[in-house]
Amino acid sequence: SVIMSYPKAVVSTQSTGGAVAISVIMSYPIFTYLGRSALEDMIVEGARKFNVGVRENSEVRRVITLCTWHALALGIALLTSSLDRVIAIVGSIAALFMLFFPGMILWSESAGGNWAYKICAVVLEFLGLFTFLWTIVYNIYLMCT
Repeated sequence: SVIMSYPKAVVSTQSTGGAVAISVIMSYPIFTYLGRSALEDMIVEGARKFNVGVRENSEVRRVITLCTWHALALGIALLTSSLDRVIAIVGSIAALFMLFFPGMILWSESAGGNWAYKICAVVLEFLGLFTFLWTIVYNIYLMCT
């Protein structure tokens, strides 16, 4: 969003915009893989807790998750009219990867009863979920008004 405030005719602004576009395009497969992996782990662990038989590496589940992920990304791109909103939505998803998912991993690793880890995990999960939800709700509100 900072780049948008500079004049568009300047070559350095255009090259910076191109660099940002390339970094987004290059990071999308990484976020897709991480998100799919995190969702798959949650599905498998949830199925184990409820004694539901589920295969660990199901290709059907991977394809469904990937198609859903791409459909959501395409839907967000089609429904948002401003690049600022897209950047904010991507930033909110990044909050999940930086805070919420590591908190979930920390919680699962502290199954032995280390309360300091569990407190840190809850704080990370809360901050990640709060940042994600607040940013998403705020941007949906701005898009509707």
